[in-house]
Amino acid sequence: MELVLQEFSAGRRGIMRIGMECHPCEKWLMGKIQQFLKAWPEVDVEINNAFRFDGIAALKNNDIDLLITPDPITTSGIHFTSVFDYHLSVVVSKLNPLYTKSYIQPHDLEDQTLFTVPVDHNRLDIYSQFLIPANTQPKRRVPIETTDMMLQLVSANRGIAVLPDWLIASHEDNLAIKAVRIGQQGLLKSVNIGVRDADLALDYVSGFIESAQTVR
Repeated sequence: MELVLQEFSAGRRGIMRIGMECHPCEKWLMGKIQQFLKAWPEVDVEINNAFRFDGIAALKNNDIDLLITPDPITTSGIHFTSVFDYHLSVVVSKLNPLYTKSYIQPHDLEDQTLFTVPVDHNRLDIYSQFLIPANTQPKRRVPIETTDMMLQLVSANRGIAVLPDWLIASHEDNLAIKAVRIGQQGLLKSVNIGVRDADLALDYVSGFIESAQTVR
């Protein structure tokens, strides 16, 4: 029993509860979880999507132990580590007129149906960083729960979506879709892992962060 308690204290045994604010990152996370479980057989993992868009509060309230987010917020007691960068891109079907463009301008979306995750549009980068500053919007916005459904609808040329370039690339060949850059400079984002400062010393927390920083 003393040995087990020591392992819990050192972070070699326990439960790591992960909260998600990155809707498309779930597929990436599944690959990392598989690696982690093999390396840390005494640590259980729970993934909680209930805190998808209020992760900081969940982390501070000890409802989760680790937060995956593209939008880190500087706040006391929480440490964020950037694990990889990516570009948000517009994903289009080869049947869509936007397919031939090298990059998207705001007015290009005015006659498009845009599939997004079901949150307020002000919390979506395509609106806050691209459409709203240009005082324009798509013809219609349709909330969709899963990225897989978004990709299927885009492939059928029912509309467009905005997703990470690495996710689009993994489906380009089998779905006949393409990633088109948002604006001439692109829209750069990063996946970040947030943990409480006090938990940084736990071996399995630092182990997960190190694993997440390896090649996707």
